[in-house]
Amino acid sequence: MNPRVIIVGLDAATLTLIEQYATEDSLPNLQRMIAGGAAGHLLSTPNMHSASSWTSIITGKNPGKHGLFVFSDRTFETNQQAIFTGADRKCETIYRMLTRAGHTVGMMNVPMTYPAESAPGSFMISGLDAPVFDERAFSPVSLRNELLSRFPDYAPTPPQLGSLMETHNLDGAIDVWLKLINVRTEAAKYLMTRYQPEFFMVVYTATDWVQHYFWKYTEKRHPEYNSEEAARYHGTIKKFYQVMDEKIGELRAAAGPQADMIIISDHGMGCHNQGSFHVVDWLIDAGFLALKPAPAQANTESTPGMMQGLGRSARQVAKSLLPVSMRETIKNIVGEKAAPIASKDRFYGRVLWDQTRAYSEHGRNVININLKGRNKFGIVEAADYDRVCDELIEKIKEWRDPDSGLPVVRDVKKRAEMYQGAYTERASDMYVHWNPDAILQRPVPDAIRSKKFWWNGTHRPEGIIICDGPQIKAATKPAQASVYDVVPTVLTLLGEAPGDLDGKPLADILVGQPGHSSATAARQASSSTAESNTGSNVDETATELSEDEERDVAEKLRGLGYL
Repeated sequence: MNPRVIIVGLDAATLTLIEQYATEDSLPNLQRMIAGGAAGHLLSTPNMHSASSWTSIITGKNPGKHGLFVFSDRTFETNQQAIFTGADRKCETIYRMLTRAGHTVGMMNVPMTYPAESAPGSFMISGLDAPVFDERAFSPVSLRNELLSRFPDYAPTPPQLGSLMETHNLDGAIDVWLKLINVRTEAAKYLMTRYQPEFFMVVYTATDWVQHYFWKYTEKRHPEYNSEEAARYHGTIKKFYQVMDEKIGELRAAAGPQADMIIISDHGMGCHNQGSFHVVDWLIDAGFLALKPAPAQANTESTPGMMQGLGRSARQVAKSLLPVSMRETIKNIVGEKAAPIASKDRFYGRVLWDQTRAYSEHGRNVININLKGRNKFGIVEAADYDRVCDELIEKIKEWRDPDSGLPVVRDVKKRAEMYQGAYTERASDMYVHWNPDAILQRPVPDAIRSKKFWWNGTHRPEGIIICDGPQIKAATKPAQASVYDVVPTVLTLLGEAPGDLDGKPLADILVGQPGHSSATAARQASSSTAESNTGSNVDETATELSEDEERDVAEKLRGLGYL
């Protein structure tokens, strides 16, 4: 049996680019799907982050209910950096809903699915939150040897991606991504044939990476636009879309014409306005954040003696709060995988918490209140929380680009406006929506430059949904589709009742309504609110990563630019 429903995830795929390339006859498979099926925007989660969006895509619930907002963040209680995985998810996924109702499922490389879930006759291969490709990243366990013996180069992300980017080896990075796309596609086709799941889902993250780092070559208004480099890399994003179009054609052929095929992205992409690079400076100037002076250059010759006790412990490095000038030495001694977290620890070690009401980091889109009773060093009284938020929002909206006079910030949302559910308190207090029309021409600050590579494309709220198949209406456009609607739509296509979810089936693009199965099976498809909010289907024993595992995930996130 071939799949009845297949989802191909193209991280950060953007409809404006697809439509542009399609008119140039560069994407024949997507062009056919658009003409013969449905196509439109798929609204992301409010913070437009891959961790929250992909989790909402596979749970049908908003982040306030599933509990995952970002890949890594500072915890309020400890002021330490935490790395999150699928084990931190607090509700069940489409995998559990469908297998409980008697369907077979195959999922591969979906972010935030570590450890892999298991069910008889189904399979799962975890995504980039898998620290190492150990047995917990595969279900059934035997699939690990089966897959890697046939596809030894299979991986969630290209190995050594961070090192390639750090040395500005763009051609090398492009090459390893394109090779991995091929490997993932061949593995997907093999697994569809081998296991014949009724529902199959695979995610490609290469489209996110290429747009984050090559967008500036398509935008002359970007301050880092270089005509010589643009002549070489202007077509790189298009090349990746063309390759993915080819792979979509291969997957469609493998699935067969009877399958309903859905192409989605977790968010879109656009030009980076660079406001987030300067948010720390703005907070300081506005009187919300206070920092100690940056430490002076240290004598690195004495470092080995100082560092002997550190071994390979990222947490010990974090406690040392070494100056930025010693970054390379830290990498050489404790391994460069610890560097992203250690860098954040050094920044937070400079914060004068008794003088700080609100804080953020260079390059982030969120701002938090230093709240007494919640934050480790909190000073803002709970009674003053809303007042401080409102004061900050009012002031940051007055921030202007000195060159154009345009507002740098389009809007700011409080978390209570963005999320609903028991885990909303995990979210950052405010999310800043930058004005895409105001591209700051200021130099990139040293805190960003020290990373050696940084984004020039950034997330937009509008992702994509493109689908065709026997149950999809031709030449239709979904109305107000969001990432929460994917699960209920898949359940409907497979004859199951969606149940208690935040989304709805996209009935306006479906051919009628498939007949629902029995009441018992319908109840099984989606669990009750009480059960789904307990996290009972998540392996809680895997929540705490070891220090080696934490470094491994941190290095993947560094290569992608998320840490």
